[in-house]
Amino acid sequence: MNNLPDIHPGLIEYGKRWGKKPESLFIHGRYGNGKTSYSFALLREMFKYWNYWPRYFTSVDIDAKLLACVTGEGGEEHWLQFYSEQDILFIDDFGCENHQGRTQRQYGKIIDKRYSENKITIITSNLNIAQIGSSLGGRIASRFQEWMTLEFTGPDLRKKKTVEI
Repeated sequence: MNNLPDIHPGLIEYGKRWGKKPESLFIHGRYGNGKTSYSFALLREMFKYWNYWPRYFTSVDIDAKLLACVTGEGGEEHWLQFYSEQDILFIDDFGCENHQGRTQRQYGKIIDKRYSENKITIITSNLNIAQIGSSLGGRIASRFQEWMTLEFTGPDLRKKKTVEI
């Protein structure tokens, strides 16, 4: 956890505790402020104590796979079960996918099954819980409210500093 530059000491301490006792997380904030890097640091910390096998996907990739399933490639139930049953599921950039009834239904099934089976899920998003509720439905947002929520408010870390010569 100490290899993250410019991170709040409280997040480092939380990360160390999380590694010993992982729980579902909803991490949100503007783009580029370290949500994904922090999530990977949490997983590295967890590997010190647990033998879980986390799976990382972007929300757009999951949505593309699930869309393909309903438009002719088949296997929707297989993929819904696959995402639902992972030890730890890390979905990055949640809320970037198409906001359709299909998306709400499919993500609703995945999140609901993981929630009911108390499976650890890490969600990063540029949207807050209220915005998730507006775009993907209150059912999904309601589940996220019970998870630990971390809000990242820092600047875009990808932006290079300009040096005048």
